[in-house]
Amino acid sequence: MPRLHLLSSQEEKQLNIPPIFNEVHKKHFFSLPDQFKKELERLDTDFNEIVFIIFYGYFKSTNRFFDYTSFHQCDIDYVSSLYNLKKPSLHFKPSERSYRRYKQIIRSYFDIQHYNQAIKKQLQVHAINLANNFIHPKKIFFELLNFSKKLNIEIPSYTTLSQIISQALNYQKRNIIVKLEQFQSDKQLDLLDEFLDKDENHEKRYNLHHFKKLEHSTKKNQMLLSFNRLETIQSKFKILLPIIDAVGINEKIARYYATWVQKSQMLQLTRKNELEVKFLLLSFIHHQYYIRLRYFYYH
Repeated sequence: MPRLHLLSSQEEKQLNIPPIFNEVHKKHFFSLPDQFKKELERLDTDFNEIVFIIFYGYFKSTNRFFDYTSFHQCDIDYVSSLYNLKKPSLHFKPSERSYRRYKQIIRSYFDIQHYNQAIKKQLQVHAINLANNFIHPKKIFFELLNFSKKLNIEIPSYTTLSQIISQALNYQKRNIIVKLEQFQSDKQLDLLDEFLDKDENHEKRYNLHHFKKLEHSTKKNQMLLSFNRLETIQSKFKILLPIIDAVGINEKIARYYATWVQKSQMLQLTRKNELEVKFLLLSFIHHQYYIRLRYFYYH
């Protein structure tokens, strides 16, 4: 499944930067519980102690671990001064095996659950519920970050969460398309093909283009054109309504996917499989019918 780009490259980069602490925060997050003092005594270098303490502080704040190369220098300076530890040389290379052990110790202290299939399922269900309410994908991402904290788990990676959200966004659509399969041979769906035909008067334009935007002009000929398009949409909508209802396309679903159709190029639409194109055009008709009807009612 292609990766869903929820955040800009700058936002994603910012996500991987450790939290920024003021002096009060540093004192709070980098003060180790007494039970870790014996653990520190077992560590063979000052830098490993610094790493352990900073791992602990960042994790306490965010439920996430950050690579040592991303540690803020001011935090390294603070911890080395507070615990009287020697700062590392620039060429120091830590042991990944040791780091895995430190992380496990810290997870155990905070009673953090391992990410497993049961937890993945909880995140998926939560993401589907949010997607069904047509929450913006970026907002779903941050909702899942907060939900992960409530589940008391280590925050999953950006890639993991983006895959869960991508699956959630496709879940409802897949269910509708499965229901639409039973109508695949229904001749009434042929009414949708008109949108995919080329405009007789414009070789490079398709009929769908004329329905993407409302005509707001008050000129008589434009108002007549707008009314004719409403009649065209209304006729198709009334004939296709039994199918629309049977597969579960409601107003929210129609608005969400009709907006995609309105913004897309024809090539983006036609490269999808036949049933998905039918679903998108049914959503488009549903949405266009009601917005055009409301437009004429209020004007």
